[in-house]
Amino acid sequence: MPTNRTQRFMRGAFLSGASVFFSMVALLAVGKMITNAPALDQADVGVFMLLLLCADFLNIANNFGLWVALPKLLGAAEPDRQRRIVRAALGCQGVISLALAAAILTAWRFFPGLRSLPDNPDGHTLFPYLWLLPPLFVAGTFRDNVMAALAGLNRYGARAWGIVASASLQVALILAFVWWGQGGLVTLSLCMLTAYGAAFLLMYMALPVGRIPTLDWKAYRSSIRFSLPLYANSLLNFFFQRFDSLMVAAFLGLDRAAVYEIAKRFPMLLSRTLGTLQVPFLPNLSELLARGQRAAAARLLNQALMLSVFFGYLGVLLVVTVQEPLVVFLFSPEYLDATAVMGLLMTAICLAVQAGLMGLTLIALDRPGLVTRTNVIMAVIAVGLNAALLPRLGLLGGGISLTVAAGFSAVMQTIHVRRLGLAVDLLMLGKMQTFMAVAGVLAVIGGTPPWRGVALVLFVGLSFSFNAPHPRELLALGAALLPGRGRRNA
Repeated sequence: MPTNRTQRFMRGAFLSGASVFFSMVALLAVGKMITNAPALDQADVGVFMLLLLCADFLNIANNFGLWVALPKLLGAAEPDRQRRIVRAALGCQGVISLALAAAILTAWRFFPGLRSLPDNPDGHTLFPYLWLLPPLFVAGTFRDNVMAALAGLNRYGARAWGIVASASLQVALILAFVWWGQGGLVTLSLCMLTAYGAAFLLMYMALPVGRIPTLDWKAYRSSIRFSLPLYANSLLNFFFQRFDSLMVAAFLGLDRAAVYEIAKRFPMLLSRTLGTLQVPFLPNLSELLARGQRAAAARLLNQALMLSVFFGYLGVLLVVTVQEPLVVFLFSPEYLDATAVMGLLMTAICLAVQAGLMGLTLIALDRPGLVTRTNVIMAVIAVGLNAALLPRLGLLGGGISLTVAAGFSAVMQTIHVRRLGLAVDLLMLGKMQTFMAVAGVLAVIGGTPPWRGVALVLFVGLSFSFNAPHPRELLALGAALLPGRGRRNA
């Protein structure tokens, strides 16, 4: 078992990262299968993607930010309070989600005139399948809340196994019933629903407290009051992450938007992998701050920041070095133009993850409103720059816009954290940003894979030469991940 908080944090980050990376690989496999399935045409795949998109939106919209707030609330709570929060989150949220699901099904079943409202023909294609939407988002809501509760309770192993089991089940079911069994759109959607439900049940059974739902509206309202700024931020991020693609389509056409979406697949993989570092970060930081251990909290923040910056930029340079064969292997030569903007988009994601760590710190400091206000400005900057740069620079304008906006968010939230009294190691952070800038310029000027490889080696060499990261940090990471370590807390 771990002997200190660092080992628990490192092991939690590793388990979360490994499970999410596995789920992303499974997602690529699912994408390959459904786009080549014998009984699915492009319209069916499009409807399926729209259903998942709508389910994700309803998941966020009906959850009021609770899935974001639970790790902080549980990490800072005493055991009795933890039990009450989890039980209320399951019971009260269940009532709200089921009520919304019933309203959608009622509207779909008894008001067929809704079919004629959309002018876009795609709306008519989607309408017959809207009955699949309520079970998808309800299962997703329960799954995400239980995942958040396990993170807040430092049960990272159970959380990771739930994610891995869900991803494995998706691949197995789609392979059996859609690829080999030649199932259609409904079969595909039911496969996804089964995987969501299985993930929820596995993680629900792993909850150490609060497995009996209650309608404790007082506890639920207390959690929601804290999470409302995070709720606004979640909605903002949902729209923001998709709006740049819509602007690309509007300014440059659907074919360029398709290339841009392919370019965004790699930043998405990096984002979800790096984002798993945040899973153990918030509950551990919240616990330290609740105990008044601000110096230890600052050390944890700087440690998480250093690891995310180093491994994030390392991932950017590694992918950029081999980006052409990667695109050809995973997609097709038709999408090679995506490589023109891939590096910028991945750099923007690294900056966004850094901003996310600062945002979680502000949440732990009970200042979530600062996160929301910063991200509203970030969205305005991104939209404005996209409108100005896309017509002039093409896809490159989208990458520049996202990078500038994410950089603004990271800087502003870092300023807020320091102003509230946590000592961010600006010297270390400045070194690593400089090393990445030098390596990035070399990669762009060189232009060829060998030169990009030199840039990668240069970044690693400069980082280690200036102890950013310090070797002891990587030794601590390795010690935390040794087999048999941390099982009790994982």
